Amino acid sequence: MKKSEFIFSRHAKRTTPETPKEELSEKYFGITKEGEKEIRARVKELADIVEKLPDKSIVILSGVSRAGRTRSTLEIYGSELRSIFKDREDIVIPQKQIEEKKEGRHESLDNLKSISGMMKTEEGRKKAIIQFPLWIKQFTASLKQWKEWSDYFSMAKKGSSEIAQWIEEKKGPNPLKLAKDLLTGIRRVNNFFRKFFPENTIMFINVDHSGELDALFTYLANEGVVEKEGFEKIGGKEVKEGEISQLSFLPDGKIEFKYRDAVFSCPPGIFNPND
Repeated sequence: MKKSEFIFSRHAKRTTPETPKEELSEKYFGITKEGEKEIRARVKELADIVEKLPDKSIVILSGVSRAGRTRSTLEIYGSELRSIFKDREDIVIPQKQIEEKKEGRHESLDNLKSISGMMKTEEGRKKAIIQFPLWIKQFTASLKQWKEWSDYFSMAKKGSSEIAQWIEEKKGPNPLKLAKDLLTGIRRVNNFFRKFFPENTIMFINVDHSGELDALFTYLANEGVVEKEGFEKIGGKEVKEGEISQLSFLPDGKIEFKYRDAVFSCPPGIFNPND
């Protein structure tokens, strides 16, 4: 039975024009050395989730925004997962990783078809880990939203209480719309990959920004309502760099959201990835 799981993570600690050169990551654009180290330390949490997936599951490192720091964070997750599982016979790691930016769309699609065929043969008992970074439109603010964000950015620099104020007063972009837009984006990604893996369990790993994720997590933890009280349910603090959450669709039709050692049950109608 096909099943979709979604991992959401905030990007690693970002660089700014004031970041000293010696603090910049040497390999990954847009993040600091400290941020890179913190993301690598969190990968075991992801690996534990991968271990619990059923046979024939596909792990796809997929969703990013236009910001380089989200792609860099996703690359670190992929690199570390491949390192952890490289000697495992029950996990397939394609020799030629799919990289939209480097290989071009058509070659990437051909590679996906090849992996899909492989998973239907004797390798089909195994799990697969695929790196396929896709820019998701809904993960990136439009020019209009950038103007609306100005109020939020000024508050976000002050702390989590100001983010709670943004959610309560709806300053800047509407947080409810942001949450629903993100779900629209991952639904489209799910539908795209379902063309290649129609019956497999798929776990998508996505990297985005605070603000959008704060709104989404509040929405999921608070039964589709984005308000200050819902923000308090997830701890009343903005999502930290590299912090991970998991949205699961269970065989009995229930939807479960795990975040910060808490488990929230979501109403069945809150989101259907296969719509």
